[in-house]
Amino acid sequence: MCSVAMVLWCVWRQRNQKLWENSLLPAAKAVELGHVFFQDWRRARAGASSSADQRAHGPLIWSRPSGASWKCNLDAALLSDLSAIGLGMVMRRNDDQFYACKTLRLPLSCSAKEAEALALCEALLWTYL
Repeated sequence: MCSVAMVLWCVWRQRNQKLWENSLLPAAKAVELGHVFFQDWRRARAGASSSADQRAHGPLIWSRPSGASWKCNLDAALLSDLSAIGLGMVMRRNDDQFYACKTLRLPLSCSAKEAEALALCEALLWTYL
């Protein structure tokens, strides 16, 4: 059932890509991406991510910031089929309360480390401006 939901999400996402960005991915590719996303999600939930970084550093668990402070977590994704990167960030207070989040997609082709660096730059600009 979850796999079907993920495939439907990918088809919906591709519909939005076509509508808003005039970018079209073949339906078979959207379905394939749905299955890939679902398998990645299952591995991540099981703690067996295929990421070399996660295997080297162990599972990541969110921890609260100390005192009366805030925490901004960020991540980047390489969207090689779209020649783009996706960035996401979320801010929480020390009492674990959600404050704000932001996502964006940039039409770039770069390495994972460069994408993470861009995510950090975007988060700094977002939180300080």
